[in-house]
Amino acid sequence: MCVFIECPLTLAVQLEGSSELIKVLRSGGAHLDFRTRDGITALHRAVLSRNHTALTHNVCVLQTVLDLGASPDYRDSRGLTPLYHCAMVGGDPYCCELLLHEHAVIGSTDENGWQEIHQVKHTQTHQGYHSCVFLDVFFVLEIQILI
Repeated sequence: MCVFIECPLTLAVQLEGSSELIKVLRSGGAHLDFRTRDGITALHRAVLSRNHTALTHNVCVLQTVLDLGASPDYRDSRGLTPLYHCAMVGGDPYCCELLLHEHAVIGSTDENGWQEIHQVKHTQTHQGYHSCVFLDVFFVLEIQILI
């Protein structure tokens, strides 16, 4: 059991070039979908990592954690998935695509009734072109859901 807010795996996903460390932790028995006290999994933490060096390497980290079998659908204590957090922080658009490729559930709703598409639009307004890819992906997915 973790006695700190973070566990070794949730710390490792925030480090630059940590794919090998993640594999070592996994082979040593780390549970990929272990939740910290606030319900955060390694995937949540990877997409929430806001330092720029980690974001450029998090695609590889996310791919590693997903390849090892982590679920993209675990919800944190607020009921939000890694995909929701990815849309909310306006991270690397490829991280969003990667989660969607792994069949991440769409439609997490926060305490204000906002879903991923709302966060993407909000992020696009404040960050410009960077989240246009998110908006395009979610727009296409919403159309597919409605059809």
